[in-house]
Amino acid sequence: MNAKIEKLKNPASLIGGLILVFLGAYIAMATQMSIGSKDKPAKELPATTRVTIGVIILLIGGIITWTHYKKQD
Repeated sequence: MNAKIEKLKNPASLIGGLILVFLGAYIAMATQMSIGSKDKPAKELPATTRVTIGVIILLIGGIITWTHYKKQD
């Protein structure tokens, strides 16, 4: 019982890592993505840029999640 309580002491890194994994996958699989502001028209990003950004975010989330599990062992 004590081991389960200790694992739940710091769930922020696990939750943050999983959110980054899902966000990275969502961005990598998106068909359209644009960046703009109120004053300027939106500029659409090419597919390679979307996939690159998504994979980078996905890897960061995976590393955070992996280190969380590694610290628990």
